[in-house]
Order: sequence, then structure tokens, then C-alpha cells
Amino acid sequence: MAQFQLEIELDEHMRTNQLGSVFHGALMEMLPSSAVNKLHDGFSYHPLKQRLIFQREDKDVWEIVSFDDALTEQLTNVLQRPEPIHIKHQDVHVPVLKVHERTYDIDELLNESFAEGDIHYVTVHILTPMSFKANGRYSLFPDVRKFFRSIMLQFDAFVTKYKMYDRDTLDFIAEQIHIANDQLKSTRYYVEGGKIPSFTGEMTLQLNGPIHFRQLLLFLLHFGSFSGCGVKTSLGMGKYIVL
Repeated sequence: MAQFQLEIELDEHMRTNQLGSVFHGALMEMLPSSAVNKLHDGFSYHPLKQRLIFQREDKDVWEIVSFDDALTEQLTNVLQRPEPIHIKHQDVHVPVLKVHERTYDIDELLNESFAEGDIHYVTVHILTPMSFKANGRYSLFPDVRKFFRSIMLQFDAFVTKYKMYDRDTLDFIAEQIHIANDQLKSTRYYVEGGKIPSFTGEMTLQLNGPIHFRQLLLFLLHFGSFSGCGVKTSLGMGKYIVL
């Protein structure tokens, strides 16, 4: 698992929810056509995640996460000497100030989560709009079952060493975790052809159950901070951090 964080310089008028999917298109232009074709046809879950993180007191960040080794190598080649990012529909070139690349080992992430001790409350800060879809309709606010189902299915798609998802486990998670507090607000995320009802903000999860179960949940939460959660994570949605 590899994470690239590009410090970029955006004009104020560009800092909107309309830009995330546009940057996805810009990234597809930067990658070799063979990689783009594989992304479109070769995976059940998209192993390339990207999102724009707007920061008031620091430079904005374009974060790209890869769950495929070959894709990571191609991204490294493209981003090691980054040129300004060309946004075609506005004919704007966005300067790249600095690139940070880091790889993560799943076992190390797992061990770190189990070393964090006896945790009962975790707050997640949703940085880019998040939404879930069921029966053809989008959910305006979070649901514990949908939240962890999304993370578990992506984990199983990208990590072959372990398996996380099964219905009984998800049922137990839904019974043992509750949203203790939230400061969420509704918003819209713009993609080609429409606007997706979604939400951002913070929510605090109360974790119950045995300690090793809670530590496993913490690991899933950390993993989800890379994969994103919910719909359209490759187009910039569903990015959160664990506070």
C-alpha cells in the first residue's frame, strides 16, 4: 500500500467539491494508457484512490493511494518529477510544490493498532464528502453497518493475506458499535452527470465488545483512512482521518 501526498497551490475559487473528480481525470491523463485500461477493466474494486484535501492554514494536498504494486511503480515514475497539473476544462495549470511518498505494510499497521491499548471511543473526521448507496438511493447520514461493510469489502479486495468480511462478523459489529456523537453536515459532491447527496464533519464511535475485537475495529478504521469509505472513493469521496 503506497500513499502519495502532493502539496499543491490552488486558487480560492477552485477549492470546491467540483474539483475532486476533475483531478481523477487529470491523473488518468498522466498515467500510461495500459495502466488506465487495466484500472477500468481489471479490478472488481478500484485500487487507485485520490482525493483533494483543502487545508486553511497549510498548502492543499492531493492524496493518491495505490493498492497495486505495478500501479505504485507507475505512479512513482510519473510523480517523481511532477509537472504542473493541467485542469483541461478550466485550462489551468496547478503548481506542485512538493511530493511525499510513503509505503505501508499491512502487518505493521495491524500490530500498531493492537498496541494502542484498551480504546472505547474513536473520533473520525470526514474530510471529503461521504455517502452510501443502497436500493438505488443515497444515504444522507452514516450507518455503522454500511460504514464497516465498505471498509471490509475493500480490504478483502486489496489484501489477499487476510479475510475480514462475513455477514456474521458484520452483524456483530453493528451490534457492538454505536455513534455516540456527531457534528456532521450535509453537502453535495459533484461528479460528471450529477450531484451526490453526502456529508462531512466528525463522528465519535463507541466501541464495545472484547478488547481484541475493539483493536481489530481500530485497525479497520486505520485501513479505511487510506481506502476511503462509501461510494466514489476513486473520484475523491469518502476520505477520513482517525483523530
